[in-house]
Amino acid sequence: MKYFITTDALTRGIYEAEGKPAPQTDSRFGYIILKGRYGTQKVIQPGHFHEAHETAVAKAEEMKAERLAHHRKMIKRLEALKF
Repeated sequence: MKYFITTDALTRGIYEAEGKPAPQTDSRFGYIILKGRYGTQKVIQPGHFHEAHETAVAKAEEMKAERLAHHRKMIKRLEALKF
C-alpha cells in the first residue's frame, strides 16, 4: 500500500513509500513497515504516515507552525537577556 511519510517533513519533505501494516495492527492506529535498501526494514510510528496526500500536507503545516512558535519563543528569550 502507498503511504505518505511526514517523519522528516521539515527537512526532507513529504515522501511517498510502499509499505504494509505491522503484524497484528491496523494501519490507521498501528505502525507500518517500509522495505528499505539491502533488505532492511524501517518502522514508522502512528502519526508520521498518511494514506492521503492532503492529510500529510496538513500534518506538515502543523509541524511547521509548531517549529515556528518554538523559534519565536526562543528569540523572545534571547532578546530578554541582559548582560
